[in-house]
Formats: sequence, structure tokens, C-alpha cells
Amino acid sequence: MASCSGVARFVLVLLNLLLFLIGVCIIAAGILTIYLRDFIDIDLLRQSDDLRIIFDATYLVIAAWVCVGLGVFIVLISLCGCLGSACMNKVLLGIYIFVVLQVVLVQVGIGLVIVLSPAWFTDAVSVQLDDYIAQSPDDPFQGEDTSAETIGWNFLQFAVGCCGVNGISDYIDAGATSAYYRSCCKVQDRSEAALLSLDLSVEESMKEYNFTNEGNCLSQAQSQSEDVEKTDINVNGCIDELYSQLFTVGIAGIALVAIQVFIVLIACIVCCTANRDEKPI
Repeated sequence: MASCSGVARFVLVLLNLLLFLIGVCIIAAGILTIYLRDFIDIDLLRQSDDLRIIFDATYLVIAAWVCVGLGVFIVLISLCGCLGSACMNKVLLGIYIFVVLQVVLVQVGIGLVIVLSPAWFTDAVSVQLDDYIAQSPDDPFQGEDTSAETIGWNFLQFAVGCCGVNGISDYIDAGATSAYYRSCCKVQDRSEAALLSLDLSVEESMKEYNFTNEGNCLSQAQSQSEDVEKTDINVNGCIDELYSQLFTVGIAGIALVAIQVFIVLIACIVCCTANRDEKPI
């Protein structure tokens, strides 16, 4: 039993040291993202549309602060686990076990909601995307609109192979021109097209996306007839395509939960033997 406890303590300390380093890296990445503009030559920033758009994106700053918060959380919890195991402190181990269990329960709950109530998930996401489409300028994809939202939406449609939130009808209902459908058109290489859409050094009208047939795509998009076969345009909405790809995310989530449960079991073993061996490692 003593050897089992020793191995458990060693594994718990090692895992939490790794988590601590990951947390520090996440914090550093978030802080660098927020304050990097202060260290970039202002003339270089002005000359580069790509840098200007990226660093002016509100969503990027919000994501950076979220990363900082997540990193701080990971650092604090990993310290509890590491110190609790090394010093055989039942209070720190108890806090560690409780918090990790709460995280596991939240993850399982979110997963169950998404799996059992797909309509709730799709509705929650589609509301935000619908609002953006309704408020977009007339030619967001054909013109030179370089807002962070348009760049992101253009990238998403190319990368995922989708069109609108629920389909082409979203753009038609919003009164969009045919230009809206350009990133809805099918391309030879979706990854290449998605990356090209982020390149702001090239005018949108000059970009070669390698469409399967852009002319047919735009005519098919404008056609209201159900007899017209949509062979060169993506007909599925982005929300459905994203949801269909949640299977891959789900596998990763299950693996993560399994690791967390394993960590909790190890912490419980160490906590139960804390009174039997008061010596630190």
C-alpha cells in the first residue's frame, strides 16, 4: 500500500507540474496577444493591413483575456494538487478533488446538452450569426470590407464548406446581392481558399480561389427554382456543418474527461493515505 501511495503521489505531482507549465504558457500567450501592439513598430503596423485588422479585432482581445483567466485557474488548481500531494495536505487535496470534479461535471453536462438537445445548441449559435448577416454591408465578400466579422465569416464558409447559418436562404431573406455567395461557392481546395481569404495584402477581386465553377455557382445561388441542381454551391448551413463535426470534438472531450477522472482517483488515493504517512516526498 505504501508503494502504491508513493507512486500515486509522484504521478500526481508530475501531472500537476505539467498542468502548471501549460497554465503559465496560456497566460503568457494571452498577455502577449493583448499587449503585443505596444512592442510593434507603429509604422510597420500601419503598413500592414493584416496586422492592423488582427490587432484591432475586439473578439481577439476578449479571447486573450479569457485565455489569461483560464491560465490563472489552471495554475491555481495545479498548485493545490502539486503542493497537496507533495506535502500530504488533506485540505489542499480536498480542494483540488472538489474543483476537478466540478469541472468534470460541467463538461459532462455541456456534452449531454449538446448531444440530447441539438436544437438548443444550434439555436443559441445561429441567433448571433443571423444578426450579423442581417446587418452586413451589401457586398461583404466581393467588396473590400475588412471588418473582423466579415473576415471570420468568409473564412468559415470556405473552411467548412457551408453557406449562411441555415443555408442560402439566409442571404436571400436579408436582401443580399449575388456577391454574398462568393465564399459559398465550392472550391477545389477548401483549406487553401480559407487561408487565402485571410490574406489582406491581395484585393478580394484579385484572389484566385480555384472555384469549381464560379459562374454556375452565382447563377445557382440566385435561382429560386427547386429544379435547378446546386452542383457548384454549398447548400448546407454552417450551423449544421459545425454540429456534424462535433463528433471529433466529442472524442477529444471524452478523452479529456477520462484523464481528469484518472487524476481525481489518484488524488483520492493520496488523500486517503495522508494520515498514514506525514512525510513529504
